[in-house]
Amino acid sequence: MTNDAIDMAAVGRISRRVELRDIRLTEVHATRHAALGGPLRLKPSYECNCVPVNVTDQGIEVVCSYTFKVRTSEADVAEAKIVYWIGYRLIGDDPTDEADIQHFAKANGAYHSWPFAREEIFSLTSRMGFPPYTLPVLSFLPRPQQKAPTVVSPTDSDTAPAKTE
Repeated sequence: MTNDAIDMAAVGRISRRVELRDIRLTEVHATRHAALGGPLRLKPSYECNCVPVNVTDQGIEVVCSYTFKVRTSEADVAEAKIVYWIGYRLIGDDPTDEADIQHFAKANGAYHSWPFAREEIFSLTSRMGFPPYTLPVLSFLPRPQQKAPTVVSPTDSDTAPAKTE
């Protein structure tokens, strides 16, 4: 998630008026760059951006884009882009505030698509020959500064399980 503050009161004003209709995977692009020799010290990173794309009296459509990158200290070794479309039915006739919709899309879009993105990234990294990566727990609060995780990967020809440091 980006570090922009989310107004949870605004999220609540919209959340109590919607029903989740559908979540659809609309785009997946994944690339693993040329094989690298030796054990790799991998540094994964990700971003999530959820925005409303269509708001009517009947519903709200949100698109959530996830970008995921895996690097070594020398180069990018893999990247993926995953996009989900989420449809909500809007209940009641009360007017909606555009700012509330923005906060709702960012919070609930991520909340509803996060489990799907976690599974997709876990699966993609595994199928690319890297240790499967699990996105962390979804949180809207700033996390304390900590060292980014480093994953040690076996070589492409090595079948030993990978180790996390």
